[in-house]
Amino acid sequence: MRILIGAILTGIFVSTIVFFLSEKSLNPVLMFIVIITGIGLVILFISSMRNTMRTKTEEREFMMETMRELISQMKDKQIALDIFNENILQSVPSGVLSINKDGVITKVNEAGMNILKRSDIIGRHISEVIGEPFLKYILMEELIKREEVPCEIGGRKVWLGFSISPLKDRNKNIIGKLVTFTDITEFKELQSRMKLKERLESLGEMAAGIAHELRNPMAVITGYANILRKKADPSIQELIEAIQKEISLMDSIIRDFLSFARYEEPNLVPVDMRSLVGDILKGLEMPEGIELKIEIEPSHGLMADETLIKQAIKNLIHNSIDVMPDGGILEIKGQRIDSSYRISISDTGKGIPPEIREKVFIPFFTTKDRGTGLGLSIVHKVVTAHGGEVAFDTSENGTTFKITLPLGSF
Repeated sequence: MRILIGAILTGIFVSTIVFFLSEKSLNPVLMFIVIITGIGLVILFISSMRNTMRTKTEEREFMMETMRELISQMKDKQIALDIFNENILQSVPSGVLSINKDGVITKVNEAGMNILKRSDIIGRHISEVIGEPFLKYILMEELIKREEVPCEIGGRKVWLGFSISPLKDRNKNIIGKLVTFTDITEFKELQSRMKLKERLESLGEMAAGIAHELRNPMAVITGYANILRKKADPSIQELIEAIQKEISLMDSIIRDFLSFARYEEPNLVPVDMRSLVGDILKGLEMPEGIELKIEIEPSHGLMADETLIKQAIKNLIHNSIDVMPDGGILEIKGQRIDSSYRISISDTGKGIPPEIREKVFIPFFTTKDRGTGLGLSIVHKVVTAHGGEVAFDTSENGTTFKITLPLGSF
């Protein structure tokens, strides 16, 4: 509309000027028309300029608003991305820890804090949080793809599997190190148990051969001893009885050898642990000074070979009594733990010395003067044959052996 009015006013203005110049005389009417059309054109020009400026302002404001909206969307997306990355970091089951070039910890996830048993980590130097030998690897210049190391965390010996890689910014500049680590203690224990099992099987075959080789001459010696006892003078009867006593002890050792060497498939039947422990204690002569404590929960659902399990528990009870020559407390507990049943035998002896703790299940290893070193080996063999585990906790205040068996069939 403004364009149409402008065109009309321009036409009138130009026509009047042309006519005025051609007449060469001052006509008031024409002069009035010229003035009016000129004023109209000026007003129209100013209005057009204002509209143009208003349009440009509106366009500029629209552009600014669009930019603000885009920036806001980018910020929202960045926040969402940061939250997503943080969720991933916190959901990773392995520990993730970042340190800057000065060795100061800048980030750690929840799994990392759980493994290290600490929450006050961020902002501390790595040496304040992690000890040797793990610290040595972190401070090394070279990067590590995969390594395993034993260390002590929270007073407990654990194994950590870890890798160390460079930490880079968006421009690919190295700004520190990224350490990922996992508690592999259970895996190492399983690996150790597998090695022990293989070793026990190998030694078992050797024990079987030795036992069979000894049994024949032992039978001959026993026969000659019986003949001598009938014909010998009363003066040497005590010597012959001593020989027979030693032969009986050797025969007992040979039976232990064969029991350890012979593989027996467990004959699974429902086992009442209260009744089983009661039967063991009935046939046991408890030394003076030994205080007995029993707390056994019902063992519903426990399937085991009653004879083999009884032998294993009896061996542990005998061991506990032997380590308390001056008296003490013998405690027997049975309890259900999730889908397993655990029987614990505790004593108040002096504990197992650190230097022999890894040897207690090895055949023929003993600290007793007349022991065979097969008692705990047989316990280990029986329990693993049932798909269970045997472990112990020990200190200077005593030792607790724990047999854990699965409930139900396996």
